[in-house]
Amino acid sequence: MAVHSGLHLGYIVDQHASPAQLQAFLASNPANEKAVIFRHIPLPVNMTAIDAVLRANPPKYLIFDETKSRRLRPTLSWHSGHVMLVDGFEKQERNSEYPALSNFESNVGTWRADGLVGMGDYLINGDHFSEGGGQPKVVTLHLAGAHATGLVMHHFSSTVNAGIQGAPAPKFAQACNTLVSSPSVAAMPLSSGIAMFQKWDTASHYPGLGSPKQASMQHHMELLARLV
Repeated sequence: MAVHSGLHLGYIVDQHASPAQLQAFLASNPANEKAVIFRHIPLPVNMTAIDAVLRANPPKYLIFDETKSRRLRPTLSWHSGHVMLVDGFEKQERNSEYPALSNFESNVGTWRADGLVGMGDYLINGDHFSEGGGQPKVVTLHLAGAHATGLVMHHFSSTVNAGIQGAPAPKFAQACNTLVSSPSVAAMPLSSGIAMFQKWDTASHYPGLGSPKQASMQHHMELLARLV
């Protein structure tokens, strides 16, 4: 079996975390770097034991959530590989409620000054992932853009048949055309995600609603890679 030494393996510490399980994870797969992720409330009650396990076999990264586990950073300040996740997406209850432009909180411009070795976010999903979903009345496509102080989020929503649930293909076609025709998008460096939207628009192709999310996330990651 091939060893993928370029992979970093992650372990999420939640309120049910076992120091023994964490120790087993850190000792496993020695060819791979490890990351331990703290993003749950309530925090584990056995942090003293978890801290001892981390000190005995330090992972490369300790990853924290801005709203859920930031307060742990001082406790684990002995470790030099801190990364912070920020949930910057301003999620709306309905697609029709998204404005053309919204703020996207990000630490892309401040993470080094904060003593971090890395940064991240929850892309265009936000920290509110849910399986499935019903037929939409409005299709909204999200695309991150760079701003002088960080990131903003562009939203491109359909208006055709907005009072009717379903018929996503023409709604996607309209939202996609609005996206690729936008001067704001034209001014962005071309990403693989934007290229996917352009291809769908040119071919008048409806790829389903999962693929546009993938395209937006690819664009988002490539944008962050350029900015950091």
